[in-house]
Amino acid sequence: MNILKIEKTLYIFVIFCAILSAHAQMIPQRKEIYHCAPNQAHPEVEGTRIYQSNFGQNKFHEIEVLILKDGMRSSYFKKVHLNSTYGGRILTFGTGNFRVRIDHVYPSRGKFKTFSRIPRYNIHSKQWSCKKS
Repeated sequence: MNILKIEKTLYIFVIFCAILSAHAQMIPQRKEIYHCAPNQAHPEVEGTRIYQSNFGQNKFHEIEVLILKDGMRSSYFKKVHLNSTYGGRILTFGTGNFRVRIDHVYPSRGKFKTFSRIPRYNIHSKQWSCKKS
């Protein structure tokens, strides 16, 4: 009787560990590659961070939009595609209307001219800059 109790407890423990490890893989591993900010203050958006993410064997890019609203900081992630033009000198991270375009042609003190379009906050501006992380 005692052995059956130990087996049952061990079985439940193994199932619990399997469920826990499955949920641990639900968050992708992110490596920040760019940090971008508006040159002029925006009332809600503080900036963006661009990540190269790994989810198992899948590699993709994400943009985190940093928000400051009513004194509370929050953020949201958007999965994006990378389009490289002119031999990698212009990088465009985006999907449809949402995009961040980084121009590596004229770096200024480690910062790159950037165009950002974030429709949720009516941002359509060339007055942004990014730096490598």
